[in-house]
Amino acid sequence: MRIKPFLPKVWQPALPPLVKTFCAPTGGNDTKIAGPGEGSSKPKRGKRQKQRDEQGVQWIGDKTVADVVEAIIGAAYLSKDRDLALWVSKRLKVSLPKVNQWSDLRSMYVVPTGLPAIEVSPKTISGVEKIVRFKFQKTDVLAEALTHGSKQQTLGYDRLEFLGDAILDFYVVKHVFERYPHLSSGGLSMLKSAMVINTSLAAFCVISGLDQYVQYTSTDMQQSFKAYSDKIKALHLQELQLAKEEGRQPGQFWLEIPAPKVLSDVVESVLGALFVSEGFSETGTDAFFYGALQPFLDEYVRMQTLSHHPSIGLYEWFQGEGCQEHQIVKSSEGNQTECKVIVHDVILASAMDPAPTTARRLAASYALDALEGDPLFMSKVCDCRANKASKKLQKKVLGYEDDEDDAVS
Repeated sequence: MRIKPFLPKVWQPALPPLVKTFCAPTGGNDTKIAGPGEGSSKPKRGKRQKQRDEQGVQWIGDKTVADVVEAIIGAAYLSKDRDLALWVSKRLKVSLPKVNQWSDLRSMYVVPTGLPAIEVSPKTISGVEKIVRFKFQKTDVLAEALTHGSKQQTLGYDRLEFLGDAILDFYVVKHVFERYPHLSSGGLSMLKSAMVINTSLAAFCVISGLDQYVQYTSTDMQQSFKAYSDKIKALHLQELQLAKEEGRQPGQFWLEIPAPKVLSDVVESVLGALFVSEGFSETGTDAFFYGALQPFLDEYVRMQTLSHHPSIGLYEWFQGEGCQEHQIVKSSEGNQTECKVIVHDVILASAMDPAPTTARRLAASYALDALEGDPLFMSKVCDCRANKASKKLQKKVLGYEDDEDDAVS
């Protein structure tokens, strides 16, 4: 539990208190030594002294206690498996009535009644199974996962989407935690959000071909799906070509296109359907995530691709870390523009280019690489969280947005 970061600026070694000795007065006049509370008033403490005095004081709120409980459960899972995580959860009095082992969930599951699931063709079943890399044992659950509520008098995907949303969060959190072992919690949260956001899942739905099997009756929805699919496929090919020409990895080509929420919902509902179909076992969800979803996310979602402009991703990183003393400083040397990313008077990264916009983009990209390579950098130089700085700096003032004269690259 690290409520306060270690601050090298205010650290002092623990030393025994100095013992003052006083010689007896030799003259006839008595010398009075001022006692506590006597004499001059207590001197005002400076900023550094306040930080030193408060380093040993920890105020623990309810959220901190809840975070510690979650951390213990996470440690149990990483130490062994989900069975130990469940056992620890029960020991910590987490409310899970009638669930003592994971198989209890299977016996508690009640098949929804009232509305029938839509009939899906063998071609649809085989097509989806090819995408998810797994064969459904209960095809009626798959039919439910593919059916939108616009289909009257049929069972829709809403319940399975609710379950799949939680399953997807688990897989993505586990994935980024293992793939970026030195990344801070702020960076992990940014990556996780970028991977599970609706636009990312909808793009995967189209590129994987899963959108072809969604069951609906709305004409407007059909037109919306087709327009989105055409745009995404065109942008996908364009991004692959640009990445090849520029000698870089492809990025998130879908960020500027509004996505139909139904497409992202179906990805989650299919995950939920696999979990239910396998009797609440992760065999099917493992196949879908590690065989299809993870390769897609790894190819297009990284720290350097969290936005079209790396400087926006860098700004969001610092905001997530609570840092208020950071900026991109621009200077000119002949026909070259140099941009430096400075954090608490420390140069994190720099780049030069004739175009100011390109120099800024490169400097921000190099800074993201440096932060990923040195996970302790922020804890070594930044004490904003400890100081609880409240002043919010504007992006343009800090150089994170282009000036009018920088618009041409």
